[in-house]
Amino acid sequence: MKAISAKNRIALTALAVVLVISTIVSAWQAVHANSRAAAEWQLRLAESLRRQSAEASLQQAQQAAAQTQSILEFLHHELLLCGELSGNVDLRPDITLKEAVDHAVAAIPSEFADQPLVAAALRHEFGEAYQRLGENELAAPQFEQALAIRSAQHGRNHRSTIASLNNLAIAHGHLDRIDLALPLLEEAYSSMTGIRGPDDPLALVIANNLAQAYSKAARPKDAFELLTKILPIQSAKFGENHPTTVVIRSNLNTARAEMAGSANGVPQPTNQPLPAVTAM
Repeated sequence: MKAISAKNRIALTALAVVLVISTIVSAWQAVHANSRAAAEWQLRLAESLRRQSAEASLQQAQQAAAQTQSILEFLHHELLLCGELSGNVDLRPDITLKEAVDHAVAAIPSEFADQPLVAAALRHEFGEAYQRLGENELAAPQFEQALAIRSAQHGRNHRSTIASLNNLAIAHGHLDRIDLALPLLEEAYSSMTGIRGPDDPLALVIANNLAQAYSKAARPKDAFELLTKILPIQSAKFGENHPTTVVIRSNLNTARAEMAGSANGVPQPTNQPLPAVTAM
């Protein structure tokens, strides 16, 4: 059975909310007895809200641009050049990708101490890099740290938090820690379907991975029932030939064979996981 692994929307800042509430209270005390004045106040308030929202959006865009630039500079210096410009290490022509990633990971705390969400995003990405290199023992701590930061900053029901739940579970699965992977995937699936519905692409990916975990935990019936549930949803939304549809269909056939083999005492098929697919 095959596993599939898997920005922020801000309406108003806390300060803007406080200012709006203060404006409402002051204005209401001044004009509550005068309907015409109240109507004029409502128009002024609406314009004030629109302006504050536009200013907040501009500020967020500027912050995002600055963060993007800092990430690009970090990746160029710490990953591609491995700190050569600062004299931290000698850039060898035979340096491996793992050594470059190791160096970049070690530099995250000092470079992004005041930008926890950027640090979390980088750890999530480097976790996937380690997974692709077959270094799941190194991938798991990166996903754990990304999950801890995102949980603290966004809560457990945010999409990026759920993505880290999913990928941490996959790392545990690769290391045969199904007892750790299962509750993470069950939480991720419940959260994702709760906020976006069962036909959300990430929810479908997580469902497939949860089914794989059920299979590895010797629960083929649970795997079969979940895959039977999500295959028509996946097919209707993305088509019969979509890569994820193909994977889910293949895993359903494997789960069916596992159920028959389990009932007849026949050895079950070997499950082969796919590389991770990021969901940020």
